[in-house]
Amino acid sequence: MLTGAGADVLVGGWIAKMAAVALYTCLAGIYLLYFERPIRRRTDMPRIWDVFDTLTYRERYEDLLARTGCDALTGALDRHSLEAHGRRAVDHAAAAGRSLALLLIDIDHFKAYNDRFGHAAGDKMLKRIVLDIMAAARMSDLTYCFGGEEFVVIADGINADDALTLGERMRRRIADSHAGDASGVTVSIGIASCARDATDYDTLFEIADKRLYEAKAAGRNRVIGAGKSVRLVQNG
Repeated sequence: MLTGAGADVLVGGWIAKMAAVALYTCLAGIYLLYFERPIRRRTDMPRIWDVFDTLTYRERYEDLLARTGCDALTGALDRHSLEAHGRRAVDHAAAAGRSLALLLIDIDHFKAYNDRFGHAAGDKMLKRIVLDIMAAARMSDLTYCFGGEEFVVIADGINADDALTLGERMRRRIADSHAGDASGVTVSIGIASCARDATDYDTLFEIADKRLYEAKAAGRNRVIGAGKSVRLVQNG
């Protein structure tokens, strides 16, 4: 309409483009069928779904990459991610002079729970607890599965007192959500703060681990943080 060309120009251009698409499609199909097929199947008859399987390979690969770094059971980030991202977060916070807290969370009497109710029930309980931790955490906090019944939360930009409040919120939420269960599941939490306790990841983790065991020794279902004695906390 703008150039005054007739309809035959429009139709001819459309036909040429469709012919090019058909040609490139055939060439791509020939390449996928006869050059990308595994050697062990070269003698097999080509199947049309082989083409679609290869064409969707990148999509499936990207989906796998997106899921890499997450614990398959709970959906939390895995230990490898903690070693990489957790260390980097502590380094960045220390360099910027910004507060950061590392919370180490352990489920109380988890082995006894598994022995009593079975591993399937234990797996379900782990999923519930991770959901409770994430629900109590801030949007910016990262939750990692450290191993078995232990979890780590990296809370960037939070001071020691606020970290203790965050840990107590997690502990209370978990205790309350399982209050009606026969097991009465609870957690103990040890907290270390950057830069109050240390400015490197390994030392922070060691301090949080020490405080976690202090909470266990004091009767479990407790939170211990920087500069604080064991907090005897009650539900309700």
